[in-house]
Order: sequence, then C-alpha cells, then structure tokens
Amino acid sequence: MSLIRQSNVPLYQQLAEQLTKLIKHGDLRIGTRLSVRKLAREHKVSKGVAETAIEILKDEGYLKTTPRSGTFVSPNLWDLLIADKTPDWQYYSSHGFHQGNKDIIFALNNRSSDPSKLQMSSYHFYEPDFDPYSPLSYALSVLNSAKYLSMLTLYDKRGLPMLREAVVKHVAEYGIKTSADNIVIFDGVYEALTNIFHSFLFHGSNIFIAGNDVITAMPSIPTLGGNIHPIAMDNEGLITADLHLKAARKKHCLLYINPVNHFPSGISISAGRRRELLEEIKKTRIPVIENDMLRDINTEVPPPLKADDENEQIIYIGSFANTYLSASKTAWVIAPAAIVERMCDIKVQYHARLNTILELLSYIMLSSGKYGNCMEKIRVKLDTRTIRVNDILFKHFSEIAFWDEKCLRYHVWLRFIPEINTDRVFMDCPGIFFIPGSTYNDKQCLLLNSVCSSLENFETAVRRIASAARRQIKKG
Repeated sequence: MSLIRQSNVPLYQQLAEQLTKLIKHGDLRIGTRLSVRKLAREHKVSKGVAETAIEILKDEGYLKTTPRSGTFVSPNLWDLLIADKTPDWQYYSSHGFHQGNKDIIFALNNRSSDPSKLQMSSYHFYEPDFDPYSPLSYALSVLNSAKYLSMLTLYDKRGLPMLREAVVKHVAEYGIKTSADNIVIFDGVYEALTNIFHSFLFHGSNIFIAGNDVITAMPSIPTLGGNIHPIAMDNEGLITADLHLKAARKKHCLLYINPVNHFPSGISISAGRRRELLEEIKKTRIPVIENDMLRDINTEVPPPLKADDENEQIIYIGSFANTYLSASKTAWVIAPAAIVERMCDIKVQYHARLNTILELLSYIMLSSGKYGNCMEKIRVKLDTRTIRVNDILFKHFSEIAFWDEKCLRYHVWLRFIPEINTDRVFMDCPGIFFIPGSTYNDKQCLLLNSVCSSLENFETAVRRIASAARRQIKKG
C-alpha cells in the first residue's frame, strides 16, 4: 500500500513511522525479511527513500541486518516495545493455550490470497461449459419465499430440522440407517472435527490416524493434550495388523479414518481391508471417527464403516465441503444420542445463533435433487479428466516422482526421489499455490489439486514445479 503523504514531513520519515506502526501492531512479525526494492514498490517511493527508512529503523533497534541473509525485524523487538510502554503482545501470543499453525501454513495462507497465482489447491471444480454451483444458484433463486424462510424459526441446537431429515435420506443411499435426532449440523468439516476433539479429548488421549493424515497439520489435538500415532498404510488403506499392535499398547484410544480418497494420499479403502477393520474395531471396542467427506465424488468404493456400525462405536462425518460446492461447506455428524448431547453442548458454547441461511440453502440443494444430479455429472467429468491428468504427470514427472494412478480422482500426491526437497520446490515456485508434504510431515511429497483449474493451467504449474525440482538435482 502507498503512503498517505504529508507535505511537511520527509518521505523517508513517513515511511519509517509507518513501518514502526506495522511492527508494533504485529503486522510485521519478528523475523520478517524486508528488502529495499519491495518496500519501494509497495509504498511507491524511491529506493533511496526506502534505504533511509530502513537505516532509521536499524538505528532504533527495530530492524537487524545479517550478512548474506538480509534485513529482518529484530528478535529483540519486544524489549523496545516494553520500554515504549507497549504491552508485551509477543509474550501473550506465545503463551496462549491454543497451539499455533506450522510456519509453512502461514506461507500457504499468504500465497493463496493472491489471485494472480496459479491455484493448485482449492475446492473449486473447473470444467469448461459446466457450472458446479448450479445447485447453489437454484437454492438462492427460491430462497426468498415464506415456505423456506419460515423454516429458520424452527430452532434446534442440532441444526435445521428439515436439513437433518434430508441428510437421513442422503446417507441412506450409502447404507447408513439413522434418524434426524442422531445428526448434528456444522458449518464445515473442520468445525465438526474441532467440536468432536473438544468434546472427547483429554490430556493423554491417543489418536490413531492412517499415515500422515491431514489432521497432523491441525493444532487442535496437541492443544488439548492428545497424542497422534500414525498407522501404516498400503494401497488398500490402513493396515489393520499395525493398528492391532499399537492399540494393544495404549490406553484411551480413538481411531480417526478417512476411507475414501484419503487426504492427502488419495487411497480408498478396499472391500477386504474394510472387513478386516470392522472386525478389529468390534473386538477392541475402539471408538472411531469416520471422516467421509469425499464420498459423493467417488461412489465406486465400499460402503462407509458406519453402514455396519452394530455397536454404535462410529462417529460419522459427511459434507458438501470437499465436493466442489465450496460456497456451501455444511457438514453433518451422525453419532449416538449421548454423544450428540455432548457435541450440542459444546456447539452452543461457541454459537449463539444455530440455524443459518447456509443450512437452509443446503436443505434446498439436497431435498430438490439438484445436488445429486450435479454430483452425477461431476463424477462423469472426473473419469475423463483423470486420464488427462495422468498423461500430464507422466510427461513431466516420470523420472523424478511417483504417484498411484488409481488415486488421482480428486488430488495428486507426488512422491519425489530422495535428491529433491519439496519445501525448496515450494519456495522456488512463488507463483503457484500447492501444498508441500512437510505440512503432513513428509518432505519428499507434495500435494496438488487436479480439478481446480483448467488442464492448461494445471500443466503449466506441473511444468514449473518439475523444472524447480530438476534444478535441485543439477545443483547436487
């Protein structure tokens, strides 16, 4: 942003004062790198003005220059701020109860907010001459009627009653038999997961996950004192024998599983592995959270575990959130009555108003059949697109990375040869938004969404990523 210029104050002094405010307010964090060229461009001043402003802040102790590394916001900043009678916000922020995201998550969030970048990790479904938001458009077009708006007055802490009834019919298509009383509605999958974790985790809880699951990047579990234990996976899903071995050594256990297009690997559980897992959890009586958020885009897979939940030991999560209707992230949790009460108690603590327009739109989409029809079309288009995606990957990555062709339906989990570090690839591709594997504790991998842009843009991103990866081999 440019300076608000004052005619009677030198530009370098105005810039120095503005940077000081940004540092004090926390907009420029400790360790943030500043460059003369970038400051001059962002604030529309000359390089000489930017250099002078930086020198002023260095003299005052706000900035520090390290040889060969550059100029950064000083690590001793808070001593200055305390002397300036500013609260020690660093102390408060670093001692808060909730653990922060990994640094890479901050970089990802900053990168994804730039519309000029190639987006390779969003939930938008791109296909020429196809509108994936048609169910939402229809719902919005009929929303403004007494028939639908009156439903918002039907208060229920579990969520809009009519939506829960529609979910009952929806999940019945997958073999799940339940009632509206056993369903709780949330604004998204991660809100549902956070509610579940806050409802049942305690210090010393042990959470088993399949491989390096997406929840390894979530701070909720360690914040609540839980411990994450990865279970080995193969191309059929979670390895039951490894779960049996590790669960026998732990108390207060809970299994989290993402059985369809596991995030990030893309693996879907096989019919045989599903039978093994059901037998194992029945024997051990271990509680299970089944996150089935991608079920609607891949129906040619075994039924949910919840469909055979004879002992009510599975908490089931379904959602629109990851089926390209990203404007409607409604999620639903199916659980035994006692657990529903506990989740509702937590939900009410955080949400004063429970029934929302979003829930009403979700009900219209489900009950009208528009959502189901749209998903049928998306599944057909995915079949065709997946073939082309595999061809593009083979063209650019055949000698430096590996992937499973059966797991390309939604996203692409690439494993690179040992000479390549995907964190470095990420830093060398600033114009592309993708997720390096270190987010999931695996620096040899990276994650791309193959459906959120045109195939031309996808290939452009893949070509640039491959080029950055090969440069590491040449330097080595």
